[in-house]
Amino acid sequence: MIKDWNFWLSVITLVLTMVTAITAVIAVKQTKKQIELSNKQHLFDLRIENYLVAKGLVEQYKNCKSLWEREKRNEVIWASESIFFFLTNNTFLEEIQGMTAEKAFANPLQKEFLKKKENIKEISTTIKLIFTGENAQKVAEFVYLFQELLYALYRYQIIREKMQEYSDLFHVTLEEAQRKISEQKHRDRVWEVIDDLDALFVEIESNDILRALEEQIKLT
Repeated sequence: MIKDWNFWLSVITLVLTMVTAITAVIAVKQTKKQIELSNKQHLFDLRIENYLVAKGLVEQYKNCKSLWEREKRNEVIWASESIFFFLTNNTFLEEIQGMTAEKAFANPLQKEFLKKKENIKEISTTIKLIFTGENAQKVAEFVYLFQELLYALYRYQIIREKMQEYSDLFHVTLEEAQRKISEQKHRDRVWEVIDDLDALFVEIESNDILRALEEQIKLT
């Protein structure tokens, strides 16, 4: 009788051990699946967030192209302040929209502008990491150059202010001040970035690159 009891006790113990082991395996698999789903959702959210910013910048650039297409490259960019204003005329950039509206060098928005500039750089890097292929590289580069254009326009606005100050201080024409302040070097930088952005913009539009990124989001 005691032997029978010991036998059944051994069987029960073995069964309980097996049940515990199976339960642990199932729990591990469920946890792994939950982690995978969580990671997938996080990637999806990241892709959506950064895609929408990139798409907004491309659209903003497209809407503003006519502003500099009317400018002559061998002359002062008198519309630089307006170009900056309209390039930042959306909800993502609105907090720095007034960056060139008054003294650019001492503007109280300078800190916010520099923070936003770094934020756009981070978005450019993130796009390279969360999307795959050459299309992602093109969009990331466009985003990076967008902040470069804002920065070039900001610096150019400072030069324009210095031209006016020099003209007022020494009672010379703006043309003379333009030569003394080396305005052309900063103007050339603005046009250089615009040319690089234009080339990327044409490629993004003609190859429907943003739609290609949308497809990657759907497959997440």
